[in-house]
Amino acid sequence: MHRQWKPLVFEQDRRDVYEIDKLAKQIWKETFFKPIFPNITQICLNLIKEHRINKLSIDIETIRKTIEMYADQNVNNKMKDLMENDSISEPITDIYQQCFEIKFLQDTEVFYRQQKVPSLESNSIIEYLILISEYFDQEMNFGKLILPKSKSTFQLLVNKLEEIFLPEQKLSIIMDKMKAIISNENSQDLKRVYEPVSRIPNISNQVIQLIENHIYENGINTIERISDNAINDPKTYIETLIDILKKFLEIFDAGPNFKVALNQACQKFTNNNAVTQKANTTTKSSELLARYCDILLRKGNKNIEETDLEEKFNEIMIIFDYIEDKDIYEKFYSKMLSKRLINQLSISEDSEESMISKLKQTCGLEYTTKLEQKLKDIRVSKDLTNDYSKYCEKKQLKYSACVGLFYGLFGYRCWRLTMFLTSFGLSALVFYIILSTQPTINQLQLISISCSIAILFGLINILLQYVGLFINGFCFGLILSIIIFIILDIKNSQNGIITSFWLIIGLILILGIICSILTLRFQKFMIIIISSCLSGVCQILVLDYFLQLSILFHYIHKRLLFEKEQLSCIHHWIIVFILPIIMLFSIVIQYTCTGKNYDHRDSWHKIISSGRKHYRTANLKKIRRHYERDTLRQKIIPDESNRFRHFYHILRTNGDALSSDFIQNIRQQNSTAVYLTKNNNDNRSTTVTIETTPTRKDTDSTTTTLTHLI
Repeated sequence: MHRQWKPLVFEQDRRDVYEIDKLAKQIWKETFFKPIFPNITQICLNLIKEHRINKLSIDIETIRKTIEMYADQNVNNKMKDLMENDSISEPITDIYQQCFEIKFLQDTEVFYRQQKVPSLESNSIIEYLILISEYFDQEMNFGKLILPKSKSTFQLLVNKLEEIFLPEQKLSIIMDKMKAIISNENSQDLKRVYEPVSRIPNISNQVIQLIENHIYENGINTIERISDNAINDPKTYIETLIDILKKFLEIFDAGPNFKVALNQACQKFTNNNAVTQKANTTTKSSELLARYCDILLRKGNKNIEETDLEEKFNEIMIIFDYIEDKDIYEKFYSKMLSKRLINQLSISEDSEESMISKLKQTCGLEYTTKLEQKLKDIRVSKDLTNDYSKYCEKKQLKYSACVGLFYGLFGYRCWRLTMFLTSFGLSALVFYIILSTQPTINQLQLISISCSIAILFGLINILLQYVGLFINGFCFGLILSIIIFIILDIKNSQNGIITSFWLIIGLILILGIICSILTLRFQKFMIIIISSCLSGVCQILVLDYFLQLSILFHYIHKRLLFEKEQLSCIHHWIIVFILPIIMLFSIVIQYTCTGKNYDHRDSWHKIISSGRKHYRTANLKKIRRHYERDTLRQKIIPDESNRFRHFYHILRTNGDALSSDFIQNIRQQNSTAVYLTKNNNDNRSTTVTIETTPTRKDTDSTTTTLTHLI
């Protein structure tokens, strides 16, 4: 029929005959679309109105699907074709807009115009905003459920509500009041007004802008007041930023919209303020933040607890989020981290890892790769150092065993070397403990300084005998104090009593002074006792290491620091009983062998005289020569000759003066002649003298004068 009858009818010019598909569309349009479509739209609008009035629960899903059918482009085109083919219908460009959207907005305006809108004059601003915000909230929530997202109907709905409830005059009054609330920083009013304001988009945007401007101006002014000091003081600068942030977080902590304004304002004044302008660089904030981190992570912040340090890290990360030049921060932080790790100035490895992990969470893995690698390198270095330290510790224990053997066998015989070693060890330990409190000194410098000072003290104790003996006695008292303290501490711990800090101090002072005085009084006996005790201590340290990995030593060390340490088992203390055995053995050896027939005081005088042996021999020869000459003079020169203590100046006839040596020689010759004449014959003394005088052939007149003087 379709193939044969239809062409025949078309040849007769009959236009009331259609093809099958067109006939189906025509029947659907006439019997279904035209009578039902307007009714469907009106039913949807009536249901929406009933929901507004009575808050009835309606089939929202059916309404949403119906409206989406209008908005669907394919359905829209088909309906448009049907209506365009209908000569009665008006031309339609958009089915959704003309059949639903316009009517929906008109019904909305009519409904809310008929509602009793509260008067702004009769209510406060906050109460007015609370009232109208309920309408905004109700309509916007319902609109999100039924209106298609592909259309702009929702925004038109919001604009329609703002047009009804917030005309220009009312909006101006509301914004003036909001400016006053923000300027006064009234947190209670802001919390009350946040919820209604956040429901009204137009007011919400303007209020957020007001808050942002207020925070920015306040932050800029605060930083400008401290800019002179803060430009070179990272602690002042960063803590000022943190204080500003905390202050406004408490005030504007009403909701996320206000926090957005806070974040935008903080980001502005953090990267551009008086400090960055004086430094002529926008990266100054990054540098100061990195330096502030360096201050926190360096040794010396002992007053900061771990929880406080973690809180500081969280505050730093908030400021870090506001910084634009994060690469500059990473550069400074990496440089300072290297210095801390190399110089061993880091407060702890856990703190470094915590800070780097926070940076990793914020910026990703690539940002912290170099920083993590530095920590790994320092861990490897520490492991190698520990292994080397263990190796050196074994060698030191060998040396300790040798030193202990030396103390036990030759402690008194080589007492000067004993005093040097004791003074060296004690002073090195004391200065090592004192200097270890300085965070700027690394391990190598610490050991070098301690050993240098210890060598000086050791040499002083060698040169000053009584100082060395006093130090040896004090060291013996120190050992006795530690032994007594450990015994009392074990007893107190069993009874649940806490050992006092002043106990060890009192023991060291009292026993140290007593032992020092005894050493000065009974020198030989105390030197042997002290060297034997030191020998036993050295051997016990060696045995403790090789037999039980220094458990006993670590326990004593912990208790001297008053740190909690579990009491060692009884078998760990067995090696302590070796001390009296070694002491007894050393005392017997020194008294019977090495120290027998030896007195350290004699050796002290010998070492003084031996250094001047050549000088002493020369002095004895000189003294002997002078003694022989004086003895001869007393024999050959009469006593009355002593009256000529000073020689008179004797002149020759030509005016020359005779030397004192020449006069002395003549005097001795004549005195000798007189002495010999008296011994031979007293009776002939005068004759010999008279005969002797003329026989001197001296053409000079000086001979007569000299004879007269003699």
